[in-house]
Amino acid sequence: MRFFKNTIAAGAMVAALLISPPAAPGALAWSSAPTKTVSIGNMHFDVYGTANAPTPALILLPGLSMGSWEWQTTIGAFANDHTVYAATMSGFDGTPASPPPYVSQADTAILRLVSQENLKQPVIIGHGFGGHIALRVMEEHPDTFAGAVIVDETPYFPPLAAGQTAQQRAQNIASFSDAIASAPDWIYQDQTRSTSATMVSDPARASEVADHSLRSDRTTLAGAMSEMSLEDLRPGLARIDKPMLVIAPVSAQAPYMNDQLRALAPAQLDQTIHDYYLSQYAGARSVTVQTIDNSKDFVMLDQPDALNAAIGTFLRSVRP
Repeated sequence: MRFFKNTIAAGAMVAALLISPPAAPGALAWSSAPTKTVSIGNMHFDVYGTANAPTPALILLPGLSMGSWEWQTTIGAFANDHTVYAATMSGFDGTPASPPPYVSQADTAILRLVSQENLKQPVIIGHGFGGHIALRVMEEHPDTFAGAVIVDETPYFPPLAAGQTAQQRAQNIASFSDAIASAPDWIYQDQTRSTSATMVSDPARASEVADHSLRSDRTTLAGAMSEMSLEDLRPGLARIDKPMLVIAPVSAQAPYMNDQLRALAPAQLDQTIHDYYLSQYAGARSVTVQTIDNSKDFVMLDQPDALNAAIGTFLRSVRP
């Protein structure tokens, strides 16, 4: 169960690890209803903002077992100037499940969305599992997008542990997948809530994350996690010729903190996290890593203003 507890947040790349100042609290969530929902394959896109806005459209992909709800503050920050497509994958956050394969179907759905909605060089933004899909799509079709923002994800998660073989890693992933599918409800619920508490600083928001995760289909969660973890996207990074921004959260209360990291001064800890993420993107043509302090896995909940400021700066840099 330790592997289950430590890995249920498969998008939390920092859990595998051995600046901006803290944002002011109080960012408002977007309260308007979507103008429409576009369902393509196993993806459902809630659409916000003005159609055919002159700025790049944004495609927001949430983390494992999450839905479009996690992007509320980002939607609120950008929907006045951009058309925003906030995704939920079938089987996540209470939506009806669909059969596998999950990742490749999501990939196809995003490309069909771009074509169907006639999007010109949109920017794709993904968190955790959504970040994996964003990287995958960028590698396969770099000319389709203006750039990507990857929040707390790397191209190969989880990485090989010290002394671990690829076969052992695959066996661990299979064991974890089986544990998700077969655990008694009370154990699964307890592990989900205890793990969520390590992923968000505010206990109330952590409880909200757990609630949404528990609305997800376990078979879909296990299958999507397994598919993601068995894909190594590092060899394709060089194919991406568009800019990428990687958001690396930093928290002194994060699960990855150990005695060695606790001994570092704040600036040294930031640099260590920054360098770790950058090392995982070796081979990428144009990647920038930005740390965001006082944030765990869900940066959009812990530090929404800092995240949205980073996204805004990135969008201005890729605007035609």
